[in-house]
Amino acid sequence: MKIILRGLGVATPSLYATQEEAYAFFTAHCTLKQEEQELYRRILLDGKIKGRYLGMDAKADALETDPDLLLARFLKFGRATAVAAARRALAEAGVEAADIAGLIVNTCTGYLCPGLTSYIAKDLGLKTSIRFQDLMGDGVRRGGCESRSRSRHAGPQRGRPGSEHRCRDLHGHLFSQS
Repeated sequence: MKIILRGLGVATPSLYATQEEAYAFFTAHCTLKQEEQELYRRILLDGKIKGRYLGMDAKADALETDPDLLLARFLKFGRATAVAAARRALAEAGVEAADIAGLIVNTCTGYLCPGLTSYIAKDLGLKTSIRFQDLMGDGVRRGGCESRSRSRHAGPQRGRPGSEHRCRDLHGHLFSQS
């Protein structure tokens, strides 16, 4: 099977923190042993990453530990970010939502029931007859390759010679405490 990428959409939440801001926040708000503080310093300040987009309303939300609030935050920001990226990818590809045969969402941040695909499909106006697949727990490094290999099996025309599949493969990761 030949897979062609026709459109790529990227979106980020609006809240941004530099690595320096993240380090200052953790050292000010968390009780850290000296070796933990040194670990955070190395992770946040010694690398090439300059900052991160955060799926939160405010940086203080990083201290939240209530599982229901974490899931609500994941739904809010994961949904909005994925939908924005999908709309951009559809526009770049010149594809209408009605042409989509399958939706795959891969995340290592949160788990929802129903899955994030259900919310994204509704927001995009996708047909209810398409195939959905939520992939969770694959991790950031593995997720992209794993979801692409599984995406071959998502379309309803799978395996039919000459069939064309239009399937969104969304791989999203939102930094959170979950």
